Amino acid sequence: MDFQFKRVARETSRVSIVAGCKKRTASVLQSPVLEGADGSAYLFASWQKTGLQFGTATSYLNLEKLGEGTYATVYKGISRINGHLVALKVIRMKTEEGVPFTAIREASLLKGLKHANIVLLHDIIHTRESLTFVFEYVQTDLAQYMTQHPGGLHSYNVRIFMFQLLRGLSYIHRRRILHRDLKPQNLLISYLGELKLADFGLARSKSIPSQTYSSEVVTLWYRPPDVLLGSTDYSTALDIWGAGCIFIEMLQGTPAFPGVTHVFEQLQKIWAVLGVPTEETWPGVSELPNYKPEWFLPSEPQMFRNVWKRLGQLPYKTEDLAQQLLRPAPRDRISAQDALLHPYFSTLPPPLMHLRDSTYILEHKKNCFIHAVTHRRIVLSNFVKAVRIRGDANDLVDADSWHRERLLEPLSAPGVRGTVKARRSNWKKTQMAPCFISAHRR
Repeated sequence: MDFQFKRVARETSRVSIVAGCKKRTASVLQSPVLEGADGSAYLFASWQKTGLQFGTATSYLNLEKLGEGTYATVYKGISRINGHLVALKVIRMKTEEGVPFTAIREASLLKGLKHANIVLLHDIIHTRESLTFVFEYVQTDLAQYMTQHPGGLHSYNVRIFMFQLLRGLSYIHRRRILHRDLKPQNLLISYLGELKLADFGLARSKSIPSQTYSSEVVTLWYRPPDVLLGSTDYSTALDIWGAGCIFIEMLQGTPAFPGVTHVFEQLQKIWAVLGVPTEETWPGVSELPNYKPEWFLPSEPQMFRNVWKRLGQLPYKTEDLAQQLLRPAPRDRISAQDALLHPYFSTLPPPLMHLRDSTYILEHKKNCFIHAVTHRRIVLSNFVKAVRIRGDANDLVDADSWHRERLLEPLSAPGVRGTVKARRSNWKKTQMAPCFISAHRR
């Protein structure tokens, strides 16, 4: 097959809370510039080469390995064309089979998705040995973020993360695309708190003719009961269940239905909270291949706040949203678009409900936070000027490590006490943490 790849999107500006940004003082949270995230525009000036083109391996430089899977290895890299940080997903070519089908599917879907809450695919490089996807670089993922802040995230952060997750899901669902593998590891988080859906290797477009789908999708802990029972005729409700599990996990600090490796055990975990379904509560459930009610202990539905104690400390609308996301019957689950209109999000500024797809919720002028950005810009700018550029990659990595350490500290500046206020809203937090609002719950 003759593959003709092209760059699917131009490098776009991104919000940055750190030094090295271009002068954008009119609004603190305006389109972030990737090079500003760690001063790479300065550090890599001498590495940029004229005449380089997108789609060629020589246009990117590997900095460090971020992770490795069965079919691919992910590196942190730098674009030698414009100095922007990127994530390089190098997919190993199978000698006999060629390009893995999951890679083809991921590329075909991502090239048509342009949304602030979906990871951006910048470039594709195809060689005889490998296929490389060049993504925008995002600093961490939700799983790592929750590990760094155990015991449950701050309720304000959870609200912002959930809004962005549902916003991204609403976008792909309107385009009849199912993600099919929602889990914290596949939700990328920037240091500003921007959330992006990633890893579309299992995603599927419902517009592609197919009588059934595979039931072997979604990591077990986030797999809905209808799929566990053997249903292959699922819809967008598949992703909604995963979003509900992630919602509980962010609030509680532990997975909603964890610690099992078998479908039967996973169903037992779910029935212990939601009750064993019947034809009266879930019409058609008895026709599913794995429906064996006699295998399970009788159980009645429980109040979520009695199972997940954190919900009892929050307004009822929090529990109500969780219940609507985690309905046993898929047809009863709320849609992503309707969930965005749930009272749980009523404290967010109304204009956020009407943003353009490409606009980050933090870019909105009526949602600007005071971040002590100017002070950190000066600090990093002075640091960058002091770095001796020798053309040595160690310099680049050292500078990035220095800046990463700064980002793990609360923002502070002369005359700033650490209080963050959102204009035209009632958000007010103290002692800012790495990700735009204090990560410690209150």
